[in-house]
Amino acid sequence: MTLHIVKVPRRPNWPWWAVAIVAAHFALVAAVSVVSSSVGSEPDLCLFHRLTSVPCPSCGATRGVKEILTGRILAGWGYNPLLFTVFSVFGAWLAVRLAFGRSVRLIASRNERKVLWALACAVFLGNWAYLIGHLR
Repeated sequence: MTLHIVKVPRRPNWPWWAVAIVAAHFALVAAVSVVSSSVGSEPDLCLFHRLTSVPCPSCGATRGVKEILTGRILAGWGYNPLLFTVFSVFGAWLAVRLAFGRSVRLIASRNERKVLWALACAVFLGNWAYLIGHLR
């Protein structure tokens, strides 16, 4: 397995519809958060949680962002550690790409990819178990 720093276009070529969906989601969550803070009660935005009473793998993201925006970074990270770690790595990657036009490319053999996928699944499930234990 090797890492290579490669030259790439500064602006990622993301489909406009994907950017629009993400922007609409963040706008909706922001609007609901503003309204709920003025009303005094927070609605449960997660359909999975409403149907099963079990936190979904991304539960805690909205509360975590609220904590981070008020300056309590560790408290925000505690709501969903994996999600905020991924957001931090993605933000750093995007900043480097926009600033320098460089990206990191991982070259892995077929067996190494299987191990990486297994590790990613284990981390994902471990984070979900953490959420079920802490956000219930």
